[in-house]
Amino acid sequence: MLLLEFCIPCILHMENRIGEKILKTLLNEYLIDLQKMKKDEQDASLMALVDFINRNITGDEKVPGQWEIPLGEDKKTVDEIAMSHSLSRLFVENMDCLVGELFSLESQCESRNAWLTVLKEYRSFMELARSREEFSDDDIDAFQKQADTFFALWVDLNGYKGITNYIHMIGAGHLTYYLRIYRNLYRYSQQGWEALNQKIKLIFFFHTQRGGNIKVKEGDEKKTRNYI
Repeated sequence: MLLLEFCIPCILHMENRIGEKILKTLLNEYLIDLQKMKKDEQDASLMALVDFINRNITGDEKVPGQWEIPLGEDKKTVDEIAMSHSLSRLFVENMDCLVGELFSLESQCESRNAWLTVLKEYRSFMELARSREEFSDDDIDAFQKQADTFFALWVDLNGYKGITNYIHMIGAGHLTYYLRIYRNLYRYSQQGWEALNQKIKLIFFFHTQRGGNIKVKEGDEKKTRNYI
């Protein structure tokens, strides 16, 4: 029997998944407005947005990124977004410029300010959650207060559709429950295993023949075997 107190949530995995949810929700709001345009205008707007993202978030003017918006089959909604932890954090840390781009009109001022506020509170929450220091009782109370602030703003902005398992955990106080037991959750994160898995995947796809019969470069077979 697995006791509840041993089911410690991974803070970094939570950060990854919530970052994906925030980005997907923001882009879906953009796509709703996009449907009001003509087809050629929609295509041009999407191309411009992807270019903006790749020059301001995933890359820069000299070396643009290669990220694409994963649209659903109907091209009216965003499909599931799956990113590495580092890319998810990169988006969240630089999302203010994306919000400004998507809500640039004066008539969109209220939406722009609401998104900027919720992002600010979320980043403050995650900064506390990622702390490597021991939490005192006062620290835990402050942590839950920040969690409540973010959660209330997020629900006001996005309603029920904005709730995921991890976001529910934030608002319901489940993280605080574990903090009172373990005093720190960062040390129990499992992202190190995901990083190792990513390294193995890179070796497999770029340094082996992936089951082919062409001779593998000397040393790569040993390199892969050492990780597996």
